[in-house]
Amino acid sequence: MTRYALSLVYLLLCPLAACGQDEGSETVGPADAGQWAVVDLGSTDMDLSSLFDDGAPSDPLDSSLVNDVGADDLGSAEVEVTEEVSALDAVEPSPDASEAESWGGGVLLFELASDFLNVAGAGARFTEVATVDGLVDEGADQWGPCAASISEPDAPEVVELGFDAGAITVLGTTSEVLLSPEDEGADGVGYSSNLDEELESLLPAGGALLTVKGEGGADIGAFEIVAQVPEPVSLTAPETGLFKSASTSEDLIVSWNAGTGEAILVTASPLDEAFQTAAGLGLICGADQDTGNLVIPASAMAAMKSSGVNRVALAVTRLRFGTALVGERLVTTTITRSTGGPLDLK
Repeated sequence: MTRYALSLVYLLLCPLAACGQDEGSETVGPADAGQWAVVDLGSTDMDLSSLFDDGAPSDPLDSSLVNDVGADDLGSAEVEVTEEVSALDAVEPSPDASEAESWGGGVLLFELASDFLNVAGAGARFTEVATVDGLVDEGADQWGPCAASISEPDAPEVVELGFDAGAITVLGTTSEVLLSPEDEGADGVGYSSNLDEELESLLPAGGALLTVKGEGGADIGAFEIVAQVPEPVSLTAPETGLFKSASTSEDLIVSWNAGTGEAILVTASPLDEAFQTAAGLGLICGADQDTGNLVIPASAMAAMKSSGVNRVALAVTRLRFGTALVGERLVTTTITRSTGGPLDLK
């Protein structure tokens, strides 16, 4: 990961190029093959807070509810099915009563599990007040809950100015997390993580609570955020993997285990023949209810195919949020769990 890959998980799956080889094969694919690519916020101008109207994430978690909610309760919770929403509104928790502005970016804790790779990590970056730029272009084509997203892996990296909130520690993860501020010169303040880049898991069971503590720095005061861990995501449809495909003349039903995520992102990101991230038209689809089902319209599937994209990485990401009011602005922690795989377009 680069130093900027830290405010949001927009997950693009680059499945293992050698996954179809016999066990024991010594053939080695390209250096970045077989890795989930966590898109750098600096290169995409993207952060979670940019999806909130008025920059206000959901209310901070009431820690008094801790004894009333357990992982077993969450796993069996009934989720009311509601209509899908536009991708522009997909990741939009209820605004805080104070209607305070949010710092852009925030603290991110993520875990991704797939048949191809398990990876986990943490990071932080604090930018100016959140805007709606970055994740979905304002004029992007939309099809139901999905919006067009142009993948440009060779585009120049754009870095938003980072602000200082001091050292950050996270309590409750399976590995100790320490995020340290670093001077990046003209780019402001970034954060480095003490975690091993080869870490495969970080988050406890769904429903567990994490405590994120910032000691305060030159720009942002001290804060403490309690946030709930989402359940792991299990993709039940479509079947993904080497040689798996989906028709672009029919709606694609994406199904996963319903849970208690505050938002869901379903992404389809272009891959080339070597399973590397490729330029082209992809999709970002969103739902603000974790019902376990989202339909990608046939028109959206056909648009990808007609643009020249023949293979995508399909990913489902479950998100939960926590916030703290620091002065007049909210600081956000985002916890995500994801899964997915490659899918050929027919």
